[in-house]
Amino acid sequence: MRQKKTLTKLIALCIAIITTCSAFLVSAGCTNDSPIDTSKSQLKVYSFTGGVGRAFLDDAITRFQNDYANYEFEPGSGKKGVQIIPSAVKSTEINTLASSGNHVLFAEAANYDALVSGEDVLEVTDIVTKPLNQVLGSDVCSETATIESKLYPESKDYLTFKDGKYFGLPHYTYYSTLIYNKKLFDDNKLYFINNPGEVTQPEEYFIFSSTDVKSCGPDGKMGTSDDGLPATWDEFWILCDYMKETITPFTFTNTNSGESIEYLLNAVYLNLAGKDQARLNYTYDSKGEKITIIESFDTQGNPVTKEEVVTNENYGVVLNSQLAKYQAIEVANKVINATDYRSTDSKTGLNMLRVQQNFIESRHYGSKPTAFLIEGSYWYNEAADANYFDDAKNAYNGFESMNEFLPMPLPRVYSGTAEDVKQVASTKKDGIIKHVVNDQPDAYGVINAKFAGDTNLINLAKMFFAYCYTQESLEQFTILSRCPKNMNYEIPEGKLTGYAKANWEYYKSADLVNPYSSSDIYMNKKRQFSLHLSNSFWRGKTYTSVYASMRDGRTPQSYFEDVMIKMA
Repeated sequence: MRQKKTLTKLIALCIAIITTCSAFLVSAGCTNDSPIDTSKSQLKVYSFTGGVGRAFLDDAITRFQNDYANYEFEPGSGKKGVQIIPSAVKSTEINTLASSGNHVLFAEAANYDALVSGEDVLEVTDIVTKPLNQVLGSDVCSETATIESKLYPESKDYLTFKDGKYFGLPHYTYYSTLIYNKKLFDDNKLYFINNPGEVTQPEEYFIFSSTDVKSCGPDGKMGTSDDGLPATWDEFWILCDYMKETITPFTFTNTNSGESIEYLLNAVYLNLAGKDQARLNYTYDSKGEKITIIESFDTQGNPVTKEEVVTNENYGVVLNSQLAKYQAIEVANKVINATDYRSTDSKTGLNMLRVQQNFIESRHYGSKPTAFLIEGSYWYNEAADANYFDDAKNAYNGFESMNEFLPMPLPRVYSGTAEDVKQVASTKKDGIIKHVVNDQPDAYGVINAKFAGDTNLINLAKMFFAYCYTQESLEQFTILSRCPKNMNYEIPEGKLTGYAKANWEYYKSADLVNPYSSSDIYMNKKRQFSLHLSNSFWRGKTYTSVYASMRDGRTPQSYFEDVMIKMA
């Protein structure tokens, strides 16, 4: 079996090399695209493939070309229909629009306010605020809704920071999380039992038979999908200690300055702070509401806390002194330094894709499978594109990629037990503590302002751009990319399966923190205080790696005092 596994990995590596070379050729202009059809109008569309692939783009292109096969985009030219030419590669073309030949672009890691301020992108207010059936024609689209009606309030506020006008739209979203192997949990009964009473042996915390009742889990409500999962971080470490002899708790890549640990920090912080406190990293004013911050540490190193309001004057020190941020650092420190919690992969600098592959296969070979992968919610697409799920299905009997790997609901209470969490939940709406996710990739769709002088081309570009935000296109995007668009829409029951369904349901049932604001402070300080993964938030002004600092012996207290608070 190990020989078969090695062969499988060798084949996967060859495929990855071929894919990389192909991507280079595409980016260099050496493609095998069909020749230009001079009987049709042409539109060039770019999409960043990382995380979401290109299937959604190919689908939108096919549908648009068919729907407008007889439409004249250049009146009087004799041309009918459109030939859309895709450029789907993993590059940063959105940052070089002036030299780009593409008309419509969907990208991540985009500095939207800089693009707008530099007049690199076209204003699209007309198509955003007009009913879609009027933009696209009622013979193609029956939707009377506007694209604007599908935007979250925070997105509207940020996207219209310049004169109340729109210059782009949100693209896909992902969130930081743990991925857990549900089959591993089911097979090994790794679920907490409800109200275990006085425990004398570690196994007494956990269910033993199918008749045992699981605990309420982190949402504090019995009978929901997270029942039996650790309700607090105290319980989480009990689980890790219980499983570590036969199951490795965590795996992650420690490359890219410890980016995976920053994924974990974000996810832990968001769930401990809650949506309202997390949004203060973008609005900088708590409207008189107090948050819990650390004032000092006692002689034993325990935090001494107080309550404080956040204002436009004190936001730096107060936001960075949040107790929830310190607790997130404590969690990261434990993952990094409890060496029996970490896989070998997380200690060797193995790249992200290889870590994903080993996590996928770990339950099927060797003596110690892995329970948790620290990643972004898009990870499944990267692994699928590398054929890791197909490889595992061919190599191992009983492999179930559709049902094995799910987003892990994290604790929203730091200390105590599930009984304590029930008490907190009883004070919440519907008796439940919702989990929290936030949008992180700075992903937007825009139209290149370089072509503003060509009226017919811009009309075509705007129509295709709007077409990508119809209900059908939003549904197809989610089905094919397994990721949500950062828009407020629903998908009918039954249209999603497997990881796409799990990812969607996790996202839609969460308190969503959209990390945007039109605040001048946000515009000027977002790299310092917002939770975008490309920012310096968890790394301080010197871009200090949390992973390297903790690994090399820095304590959570010293990191919090010397990096986080001083950064403010």
